[in-house]
Amino acid sequence: MRKVRKLVFELFILSLLPFMSTEVGAQNLGASDVKRVLALSLDNETAFPGYFGSNFHYASDKKVFVYYNQITSSLKYFDVASGVNLGETRLQTLGPNSVGQEPYYSHYHTQDSIFVFARFGKLALTLVNDQGTKVGEFDFGSISDFSQVPYPRMSNGFGGIEVVGSRIYMGLQVAHNLYNNTKAPVIIIDMVTGKYEYLKMPIPYTELNFKRLPKSGQIEFYESRLMIDRADSSLILTYPVPEDIFKISDKIVERISLQSEKPIGDFDFLKADNNNYSNSDVEYTKIIMTNPRNLGSLYDAFNEVYYFIRKTKGDPKLYDKMINGLGKFYYDYSYEVYDKEFNLLDLKVISSKHLVPNKGVVVSPEGLWVLMPQGDNEDIMELALLNLNLVKN
Repeated sequence: MRKVRKLVFELFILSLLPFMSTEVGAQNLGASDVKRVLALSLDNETAFPGYFGSNFHYASDKKVFVYYNQITSSLKYFDVASGVNLGETRLQTLGPNSVGQEPYYSHYHTQDSIFVFARFGKLALTLVNDQGTKVGEFDFGSISDFSQVPYPRMSNGFGGIEVVGSRIYMGLQVAHNLYNNTKAPVIIIDMVTGKYEYLKMPIPYTELNFKRLPKSGQIEFYESRLMIDRADSSLILTYPVPEDIFKISDKIVERISLQSEKPIGDFDFLKADNNNYSNSDVEYTKIIMTNPRNLGSLYDAFNEVYYFIRKTKGDPKLYDKMINGLGKFYYDYSYEVYDKEFNLLDLKVISSKHLVPNKGVVVSPEGLWVLMPQGDNEDIMELALLNLNLVKN
């Protein structure tokens, strides 16, 4: 593990930026917030998720947690009770079983259906089994020009892929210019016919001025996230800005504003066009760091509830204190659970000092798990099961 950390140290330090926010007023993680903590036992080549964007899944057929260790292009399987490593699936980047160069997103559906998207090569999803053997490939625009495939990059983290029956739903990054913001950033692939299409609506950010949003390199403001309600097959779409989310069922789009008892705060747009700012501009970075956003959503088919995770607005004055060396800065995240009618069932606001949901969120029959920050013991990685009320009082 020390060897891995040495290789990725500088990139990992850069990856800490998305986790920063105010320490003053941050919520402590109390005994009532967590049901239990699971320590995953790491081998000497498995890294804590950071710059490399590893992600988690729960495998119902194996009843294990699946962790995609991007640095070695392998899926690691962990026992949900003990955290013991039960094996792995190695992905190949060369030869007949190649999934492409630099695979950075995997979606475990079943042991025979693991979907992989690579950063370079074809615009295609590769399908492998749990032995790493390639069993299929679904192209979504390798031979098309950019005007036909304006969103070639998948969203990372959770909410990137959903698979229902013979259909694959892919959440993509929202276009960062007006010309390409003509299609909803979701591709639907029919695995039987091999055909793909973009979702027709809703088109995100149509009412916003892209020039007053952060630069496209700040992907946290541009990644769409999706989930499928398995009960009625409706699609739930979450965009970072604005706060509203969308439910699509039978081609009807319903716009929903989540009415939580603790609002996440108003979004501040740039005061000038984004090309007037440098990434080192203090006012620019303050807006980046303190702005709220929707992180994403997950459907819990085991308990038939929705989870929404949102970053709350930070205090600019406290950010100023941080850059002047007067304290640390941690984001606060709102963890919300809603029933099928979007009635709020429970909510917890917890600092990223204690939980880091950006790369570490997964749902099991027990509920919602969130990754804890890396501690002193580099041989374990901890997940906390949140103590959320999942039924209406």
